[in-house]
Amino acid sequence: MAGPSKNVSQKRVMLLEPNDPVAWKDGDEAMSVSQRIVQIRKDGGSGRLLYVAGMAQGRQVLSRDLGDVLYAVRLSGLGKPTIVEESNNHVLFRMYDCICFRSNNKDDCLFVAGYLAGAMLATGRFEDLTMEEVSCGEPPSKACKF
Repeated sequence: MAGPSKNVSQKRVMLLEPNDPVAWKDGDEAMSVSQRIVQIRKDGGSGRLLYVAGMAQGRQVLSRDLGDVLYAVRLSGLGKPTIVEESNNHVLFRMYDCICFRSNNKDDCLFVAGYLAGAMLATGRFEDLTMEEVSCGEPPSKACKF
């Protein structure tokens, strides 16, 4: 008899090197994205480490296209993304209710940028890419752009 089927929306656990500061530690599987960001900052991580952690988590997303990326970002609690512009060379996202407003820490946008990059790479549509924040809290909607 086969075991239970795995739900596609089930959270996957990252498998990284044991001493990697980005790796999920035992018991962290249930940690929310916002809790993960706080933990990285608490452990002294910022900047590049937040981006790398976001990218590692984004790569775990089961995404086939940009629609899946948008859905995964919304489910993760990072914000409410929309695509402003898309071409063969770039994608411009607008993130309403970005996590940086709830945490009151603009560095959290680095995690969001990494997450978006990782989730987009997971689609297989892109070979290599980087994501950066273009603007943080752009008025009047207080949305971030990536």
